[in-house]
Amino acid sequence: MKKIIFCFLLLLVQVIFAQIVLTPFTADIPSSSFTSSLDAFGNEIVVSANYPLDISQRRFFVFEKNGNIISQETFFTPYDVAPYDSFGDNISINNDFIAASSRLNDQVASNAGAVYMYRKVDGDWMFFQKITAFDGVADDYFGSDVKVIGNQLFVSAINNEPIGQPTSTNSGAVYVYHFDGASWIYSQKITISGSYQFGIKMRVSDSKLVVASASSFGTAYLHTYHYNANTWNFSSSITPVNPINESISDFDLDNNQLFILPFNAMASSIYVYDDIANNWSLNTTITPLNYNEKMATNFKVKNDIMFVSLNFHALLYTSKTPVSVYRKINDNWTFQELIYGEGPFEQEDAFGTQIAITDDIVVIGAPTEQLPSAFSGRAYTFDVTLGINENTLNDLKAYPNPTSHLVHLTSNLAENISTIGIYQLDGKLMKTINYLQSPISFKEFQNGVYLLKVTMANGSYTCKRIVKI
Repeated sequence: MKKIIFCFLLLLVQVIFAQIVLTPFTADIPSSSFTSSLDAFGNEIVVSANYPLDISQRRFFVFEKNGNIISQETFFTPYDVAPYDSFGDNISINNDFIAASSRLNDQVASNAGAVYMYRKVDGDWMFFQKITAFDGVADDYFGSDVKVIGNQLFVSAINNEPIGQPTSTNSGAVYVYHFDGASWIYSQKITISGSYQFGIKMRVSDSKLVVASASSFGTAYLHTYHYNANTWNFSSSITPVNPINESISDFDLDNNQLFILPFNAMASSIYVYDDIANNWSLNTTITPLNYNEKMATNFKVKNDIMFVSLNFHALLYTSKTPVSVYRKINDNWTFQELIYGEGPFEQEDAFGTQIAITDDIVVIGAPTEQLPSAFSGRAYTFDVTLGINENTLNDLKAYPNPTSHLVHLTSNLAENISTIGIYQLDGKLMKTINYLQSPISFKEFQNGVYLLKVTMANGSYTCKRIVKI
């Protein structure tokens, strides 16, 4: 087993990527808690939000991204909307379908739940079908999570009870539907013996379904199913590496690997498992993820890029939250940079609590950002195809280091350097200078550790750790 340790204090980026430039967007009409849920497929993005003056009602918006232009295509509110139905708490888009949950919908019974399906026909999105559980009862929460993948739809109901069980057990179930060309048809109900709130989260990828269930202290188990002969079959269950001290904050599936982020008050790590003969085998540990006493809460991974949201602080102080960006370089996950939303630094924006990645784009939500108005929320996006730049600064040297005053820079590509930024480790920019001012003076700064960010004319960059003594 490999253990890969990344420390922000020791950051030295050897492979240069184009710098991430976020493009913000929001709805064309007033909303609040914009990006409380989001998803993306191809270049289309779905985002749910509250009505600006009525938090009891929800709607979701559909956007299309072309280059740096994000256009709102349409938005939807259910035809039979009722207050506090939790419409759009979870949304999922794949190909020409959008699934929007409504876990407190009362059509079958009080809070039994429902899912609304929308379809794109001849370029236009429209309502297609409303789905309820065939055996739904009150407080099932059908729609606790929802995923549409290809011609299959997965809907969880975390309070559903097996026949004959007391209504207080909250065992949970996952309902599977398939699209037959005309409508979505029920095909399978998945449960597991002895579970609690089975289906609290789901991930689907590469003929694998991973379903989370809870315990008294949080998400505690992940159950894996493989698709064979038109049926999802159970293969294994997994718990956190340290089940006594940890629960599971988040998890993801990608390229036949399972990524698990446990919740641990002392440190955050992501465990990476390989699928070996339908069993998960621990391969790599990425640690630590914490930054400036903020802990990782959720993440998304796609191919060679990972975004980790740092949205928890034990002291619960208020400030904007960062997202850490990692790239997979030579089979090692390497920290690249911290990114932030555009809201005021002292205001909590929940930046990164919602993240979606496709082969083309990344979308990051900031549902409590107070731009353009109080708690309206905002979304940010950029192209995921930011590639490795051939004009790297691998030969960049900074000396002397440590230094008491001046730092000299040398590189064969020095003529392509545009700007140099000096940052504190909390991300605060202290000084921006032109490369022609080299050597760089650190005399005005207090003793400590700083990051020297060297940006090239094409937008790519590298960083050096500089110690001022």
